[in-house]
Amino acid sequence: MSDFDLLGSLGSPGSSGSLSSSGTPGHSGRPVESSPPHHANGPESPQCSRKGCRQDAAWALLWNNPKIHTPQRRKTWLACPEHRDWLTDYLSTRGFFREAVPVESLPRASPPAALTSSSSPTASPSEG
Repeated sequence: MSDFDLLGSLGSPGSSGSLSSSGTPGHSGRPVESSPPHHANGPESPQCSRKGCRQDAAWALLWNNPKIHTPQRRKTWLACPEHRDWLTDYLSTRGFFREAVPVESLPRASPPAALTSSSSPTASPSEG
């Protein structure tokens, strides 16, 4: 088995997969920013979607791109109080913003069926 790690190859500067100073086709040659460490199951609380921000999210910005999404489809960006206006303006300028709601009003995601104790590995979603 190879030691090649596709996602790791896109990792932080100085890692074995970082871009050289000359860059590669399609890349600017700038160093790749590393992501902060995270929990295997994601952060403990929802975090702001603004690049580089790790603050807890207070708002869910619901949006869609009318050129590619049906009118009922909603995608979600999360925003801390500091970045809510910036992210809303970004989406509004492009005609994507639909509404902002408190994060607490979003439905909680349920764990995948494979992780619940009552699920059977052979049961299909329509059987349950």
